Amino acid sequence: MVKKRVIMQKNSWNFWHAKNQRFVVVFDLDGTLVDSKQLYIDTIHSYLIEHYFIFPKSHVSKALGPKLEITLRNISRFSQDVLDELKKKINKEVAHKASHLKLCPYAKSELKKLNEKGCIIILLTNSAASFAVNALKTHKVLRYFNKLFYAENFSSKEDAIKAIAKKYKTKVSDITYVADKKSDVKIARNVGCKIVIVLACSWDKSKFRGERYIVKSLKDLVI
Repeated sequence: MVKKRVIMQKNSWNFWHAKNQRFVVVFDLDGTLVDSKQLYIDTIHSYLIEHYFIFPKSHVSKALGPKLEITLRNISRFSQDVLDELKKKINKEVAHKASHLKLCPYAKSELKKLNEKGCIIILLTNSAASFAVNALKTHKVLRYFNKLFYAENFSSKEDAIKAIAKKYKTKVSDITYVADKKSDVKIARNVGCKIVIVLACSWDKSKFRGERYIVKSLKDLVI
């Protein structure tokens, strides 16, 4: 029986199917499948000004974190009431504008290829369901996912990946997590799954220095 493998060669990932087994590939959304960084910067900046919190956009950009709440806490020490109000308004606005976002290069074609190869494709995002669904439906790629995890229905990505492994009866170490941020590398190391960082739309593009788990675009996931 051929062993199941995920191998990287010359910045390309090759997926082999083991007999009677399916690979589980977990995708982040923002910066991995959709190019959403500027939308979040502009929306956060706009609502801060509306609440008389004056910061330059460069400050907002530097404060971007893996979750909206972390980003807002990085910007300033808001009271919990203000934080909750900002989160609610920003999430509503980005969900409304999600249909205008572009997919990252090769996202649709590579999701289709993985689906045709029989891979189990999971979405794992810190964004709200309303935003994620709107973005994916607009580009007609929602149908390629077997399961979707939004900010509302998991406590941590580590726990979510463990739950995915249990549901699909596979080892965590056999799951490949495709993402774009430095924090995603830490998540993969914490939980013990494989990691691929895609630079094309990455929110942390400037923070990577040619690490072995990096690919330039989603095109390099499949040959």
